[in-house]
Amino acid sequence: MNKLKEEAFTLVEVLVVIIILGVVLAIAIPSVSNISNNNRNRMYKVYMDVVEEQVKVLIDEHKGELINDNHNCFVLNYETLVKQKIVIESDVHCDGSIIIRKSGNQRNFSSEKYLTCKDKNGDIIHESDSVPSGCSNFSIN
Repeated sequence: MNKLKEEAFTLVEVLVVIIILGVVLAIAIPSVSNISNNNRNRMYKVYMDVVEEQVKVLIDEHKGELINDNHNCFVLNYETLVKQKIVIESDVHCDGSIIIRKSGNQRNFSSEKYLTCKDKNGDIIHESDSVPSGCSNFSIN
């Protein structure tokens, strides 16, 4: 009498495996999501550093005009920077304005970015407050 013993998983064994997989996925999915968000935030910060440096160069190039103007703050449309190819967008697209302020002895300048930026999928990376009023428009020729 040779009995063939069928080897198969019991229902309890299958349920244990499913529960273990569920626990592993519950741990892994938030970790992967955090990595993605961290990469997006890093990408935004690097891009804003580039924009900041380009604005400093622009201020240096137009310092005479800014110093001689009677206003203490100026609004620079971000789209102007893109159209003039001062800033090149690739993975990040922004809309908004940059405020340039005279400070100290009226020969020093600072800038504040009021930009809402999206990644190439259209997801918002950074959303800015509205631009403060009372500043003069500054255009680049």
